[in-house]
Order: sequence, then structure tokens, then C-alpha cells
Amino acid sequence: MLIVEKLPLTVLQTNCYIAACTEANDAIIVDPGEYDERIAQIVSENSLKVHYIFITHGHFDHTGGLDEVKRKFGGEVLSGGGITDGKVVNNGDTVPLGQFQCMVLSTPGHTPDSLSLVIGDHLFAGDALSAGAVGGTAGRVQHEQLTDSIRDNIFPLGDHVRIYTGHGPCTTVGIERVYNPFFHK
Repeated sequence: MLIVEKLPLTVLQTNCYIAACTEANDAIIVDPGEYDERIAQIVSENSLKVHYIFITHGHFDHTGGLDEVKRKFGGEVLSGGGITDGKVVNNGDTVPLGQFQCMVLSTPGHTPDSLSLVIGDHLFAGDALSAGAVGGTAGRVQHEQLTDSIRDNIFPLGDHVRIYTGHGPCTTVGIERVYNPFFHK
């Protein structure tokens, strides 16, 4: 079973997630915007081994706690690039997490190297896709790149897939496909 803990961090209320396979106690931390003792508490209470730290994109509110989290828990840093001391991962790459395979999806537009991560029926979307919105972009070309990547890489996952957003509440692929105004012209 996969458990997911959500921690809104930073003054921007950026969502940091801890996802773990309960059978193996293997964990991945997604977007540690700052270090917070609640991260240590969750890791300790569940006897988790942090194998990876996944960065959806390089904005400070998603990476501010990276050095401290890595120092305290270890784990290989995975990102789309631009993060020192990390492994660059690309669309379709997978990494094991206990009984799960985590699959990387390319979702550029908010930033050129934005990534999302799929673990089972769970998608960690960073700022690419939020409840009723998409991430901010630098212009029309980037906006089209972002919405195309969501249509091509996220929507085919299935309406049942739960989306863990970079800010705000969680949602599902089905809700966003049907109701998100950025996909209806």
C-alpha cells in the first residue's frame, strides 16, 4: 500500500509530500520547499527509509529545504536538471519504491524542465496542474507547451488518478479533464 502525507510549507503554502510503500517502508519526498520538523516526525513515526527526493521544478518554494532534507535523510535527488548534486531524470524513466515503480512524466511549460511523478494511481504534479488551474508560464508558447503536455502525458493516466498539486487541494484527472477551464476553449 502507498501512503501519502501532505505538508504545506513556506509562506507560499507549497505542498511537500512524503510517499511511502508500507510493505517496505521505502519513501520518497517530493518538493521540500523548506525543512520542517514534521517531515522528520513522519519519517521517524513510520520508520521510513528515504530513498529519493523528487523535485518537480527548480523554483525556490519547491527546493528551499532540499539541502537540509538531504543532509538529514539521505536519498538520491531526482530532477529535470538545474539542481546540483542530483540525477537528471527524463520522461518515461522509472525508479523503484518498495513494491511500486515511480514513473517520471515530462510536463514542461511552467518551467522548461518541469516534471511530474506517477506512483500507482497517484500523480505528483508540482505546479503543472492544480485544481481548476495550470501553472503560470512566461508566454503563449510555454502555455501551449504546458497544456499539451498535460493532455498528452497526464490525462491518459485515467480519470481515477489522484493529483497531488504543488499548491492547494488535491484533485483527480477526471475532475481536471472535465472541469478545468484551461482545457475548454
